[in-house]
Amino acid sequence: MSIELVKHSSIALKRYMTDMCISADELASKTNISINKIQKSLNSDEQVYKLSQLQKIAEKLYVPTIYLSTTKLFFERDEPELQEFRNLQDFTEFSYKDRALIQEVCKVRSDYFSILDSLDEEPLSFSLKLNGKNAIDDANEIIQYFEFHKRNKKIQSQDDYFKSWRLLVEEKSILVLDKPKDNFGSDGLCLYFEQIPIITIFSTGQSYSRRLFTLIHEIVHLGLGQSIFEGKLLQDNPKKLEKYCDEVAGHVVAPLNIIEQYYQSNLSLEENILLIRKFMKASKAAIAIQLKNIGYINQSELKLFLRDLESRNVDFKGGPKKESLVLNYFGYNFVEKVMSAMWNEAIPATTAKQILKFNDKNSTESFTKLQAKVF
Repeated sequence: MSIELVKHSSIALKRYMTDMCISADELASKTNISINKIQKSLNSDEQVYKLSQLQKIAEKLYVPTIYLSTTKLFFERDEPELQEFRNLQDFTEFSYKDRALIQEVCKVRSDYFSILDSLDEEPLSFSLKLNGKNAIDDANEIIQYFEFHKRNKKIQSQDDYFKSWRLLVEEKSILVLDKPKDNFGSDGLCLYFEQIPIITIFSTGQSYSRRLFTLIHEIVHLGLGQSIFEGKLLQDNPKKLEKYCDEVAGHVVAPLNIIEQYYQSNLSLEENILLIRKFMKASKAAIAIQLKNIGYINQSELKLFLRDLESRNVDFKGGPKKESLVLNYFGYNFVEKVMSAMWNEAIPATTAKQILKFNDKNSTESFTKLQAKVF
């Protein structure tokens, strides 16, 4: 029985490999296709791939399979120009890992548009405009835009407010993705779009308190119309822009007037934080970060306190269950929309599972539990 091979275009394959910054060796490794076959396909249009193999390649290049077989169509990626601030340096090239991350989150955005369309809903336009000159003014703009001053109505945990704040952000048609495990040398990524901008938080090693600060920091970038793949927050010598975003975020989560009113120099850091928390609903980490921002403690004291705080906090490690991981990654609002579309028969259950990455045949129980969490 002969194996049916399919047509491909060597020109198209080279184009999308270059676009994704991936070498032939990397592509062979990620698809489990021999390097000899990959190299042969790059040098000629002779048919060498089974359909399943071409689909694997397309998946790793984040392009529909049909675009690998023609030069008459060009796949346009819907993504903004991105600035790179990691490690406090300016980079002109991204790695495949970086490009894959950007395509992954943009795919979620595309799915979100499709889901809203199936529900006959329109996303809100992102209209937050910050001046970038006065941190307190910009903090107040953010508070009013997201109605953070009303957040007490949406509290979902006893000690931290990340989930409730995240939900308020998501309700403004902003995608907030919480991505664990992968280390990108960064705390966050934001992509600015006039509709459905994206914030990605790299949550491994970040407590919920720290994630909240990262979330607000990324909102500042979006309010300034920026798409940023940035360095670690709270660097000893951050760039001016990063320092400004930290400052605004500090004023949002821990207002300066309360800090200054109740801070006492004769008390320890822990004692001051406990005292200040009596007058504001902010996490211990948020108050500590603000104390550093306004000069009451130094960088070393902050790092030591956050390290100690995270060692006491077991919640931020998260649970291993599939339904929890999916809900944490996509956010409540996104998952709810997908489920609503499925229940209203706007999309089939197979599509809902595919969007939410329930590709395992044995994931039916987890998918059912996810529905229970959302409804």
